[in-house]
Amino acid sequence: MTSEQEVGTSDQGATRNDGSGPATSSVSHVGASAAPSDAAARTASTDAAASAVASDTAARTASSDVPANAAPGSPSEPIPEQRSARPILFLDVDGPLNPYAAPDEDHPAGYGTHRMRPASWAEDYPPVRLPGGAERIPTLRVWLNPAHGKALLNLPVELVWATTWEHEANEWIGPHLDLPELPVVAWNEHDIVYGPDDGTFWKTHPVAAYAAGRPFAWFDDQIEPADIRWCEENYPAPTLLLPIDPAVGLREADFDAVARWAREL
Repeated sequence: MTSEQEVGTSDQGATRNDGSGPATSSVSHVGASAAPSDAAARTASTDAAASAVASDTAARTASSDVPANAAPGSPSEPIPEQRSARPILFLDVDGPLNPYAAPDEDHPAGYGTHRMRPASWAEDYPPVRLPGGAERIPTLRVWLNPAHGKALLNLPVELVWATTWEHEANEWIGPHLDLPELPVVAWNEHDIVYGPDDGTFWKTHPVAAYAAGRPFAWFDDQIEPADIRWCEENYPAPTLLLPIDPAVGLREADFDAVARWAREL
């Protein structure tokens, strides 16, 4: 006999925030104002979940799309199937699509509750054996608004996942939003663990490298003024970085801002 233990989430390393946590506390996937905070948002149902942020962060790494000898933030040649005349919209999961920081009793209207157990996260949250032989199975609580899928697909952009869920976003998030399988930015472990030394968010340089000179917009709850400034001063094409409140998630104004920006390019 098994029972589920609910764990909240966000796309920061402990929310899966890229943020999640205990039924009574918060944990995240990877990254809030830096890699550790992007990890501190996923909630777990025990205090032990919070201590798992570091391992959860490490689990969310993969080979980078940027060549090994590329300088941080330098453009890399996109593979042919990634070429497009449209600008890119990079999507974070926890915060923009999953408002993990909203109160449990008052999350934004229009969101459905989903309990998920992606393989990379489950490695750090195994079933717990209870007295009598029963098991408690930890799960991630994720809030998603099904209307966001259509709103995203209506934008004149190429959608790309830029989340610590990485390819698991296509498996666990996209189907609930009726999104097709999307390209994914693969993170380099060094970027996640150490981050840049220029005060920018650890995702900023890899995102810019993936875009490789194409205009891009970006939804993420960890974007700071330093990231906007870095892109304005160093990136060779127009950018639109939109910080999203992780207690609110995406709003109509955010979609409108991207549509207007893309039309004016």
